[in-house]
Amino acid sequence: MNQASRIEIPTNLVSAIGESVAGAGLLALLAASLCFGDPALAYK
Repeated sequence: MNQASRIEIPTNLVSAIGESVAGAGLLALLAASLCFGDPALAYK
């Protein structure tokens, strides 16, 4: 019955954070794969 257990997080905020994290992860993965895949491209 205390107030702390009744905190509601908006689902659209959670999905927006999830999308941004997923986008950043994909971007980092792409950059890493390009760097390891062709070092000549990375240091052009």
